[in-house]
Amino acid sequence: MPEYRAYVLDEHDHILFPIEIVEEDLSAAVHLGLEVLHNAQRGELYSGAQYIELWQGAKRVFPPQKPDSQPHSEGRRYRDYRDER
Repeated sequence: MPEYRAYVLDEHDHILFPIEIVEEDLSAAVHLGLEVLHNAQRGELYSGAQYIELWQGAKRVFPPQKPDSQPHSEGRRYRDYRDER
């Protein structure tokens, strides 16, 4: 089964915590990652949680990186994956 690393981020794109996810496919991994995000938002410890990214190795797989975007290390992100709950 594929392995993913999810990062829960705050509004300033700082990583609050990572989580290892092993699921049968990307869709299931995204579902679990969003569940973790929602639980973090409801709790007191990580109430600043705003976003989630999933990576498989060195490739970000959720949200998919737009072709014209720069890698994260260059400081540019697209917020089309923000969870508005």
